[in-house]
Amino acid sequence: MSWSEKLELARSTKRIIGTSNDIEKPYLRLTNAPDPATVRPEHVLHLTLKHLLQVASKEEEKERAAAAAAAAAAAGGAAGGGGTPPYNPSKYSSSSSAAGAAGAAGGAVAAGGGGERQRIWLYLDEQFRSLRQDLTVQHIQNIFSCKVYEHNARLALQFGDLGQFNQCQAQLKYLYAKVPLPIPHTPKVEFLCYRLVYLALQGMRLELLRLYRQFIPLFFLSSSF
Repeated sequence: MSWSEKLELARSTKRIIGTSNDIEKPYLRLTNAPDPATVRPEHVLHLTLKHLLQVASKEEEKERAAAAAAAAAAAGGAAGGGGTPPYNPSKYSSSSSAAGAAGAAGGAVAAGGGGERQRIWLYLDEQFRSLRQDLTVQHIQNIFSCKVYEHNARLALQFGDLGQFNQCQAQLKYLYAKVPLPIPHTPKVEFLCYRLVYLALQGMRLELLRLYRQFIPLFFLSSSF
């Protein structure tokens, strides 16, 4: 579901309260208000997010072990320290990591080595879409919804899916303007940096200058970030 479709759905339907207890749920494009029995309430969505982050972390641990074993074999049994580190949200907690994370994202899927990594991302992508859809139809806009989009955006970068990253960061821009946030809210600065890097990589100079002029003075002069 695109951002415009989600916004239209949110505007055109009354808020529902889901009753489903399913942790996993396939993503289906909506054309009208869903049955509450198929929608997960917020406390279940917390469990869904926890499950998805565990799946991502386990997959990256497997990749790390496989890469280390391959490096050791190539070195004739010497220990290898390569590989992709496990998914760790805290490593994205400072704005200084933004450029490196976004710069590495473009080749992440190709470097990940094949179908298993792609299969995991297809699963995570579908489940995050379904999670976000349940947030949208229930009009849930709070700190938790910010966390969902933040984690989804970070994983999209890690797996090299700039399309999903862009959808998530566009929604985060809306949520950050609407949801009361703790001060400071470090991810807000983090995603501003991602946005700046994304615009630079896409060659969107006018939008980059507009964003820079709008936010950089606030970043240095205000504690609202």
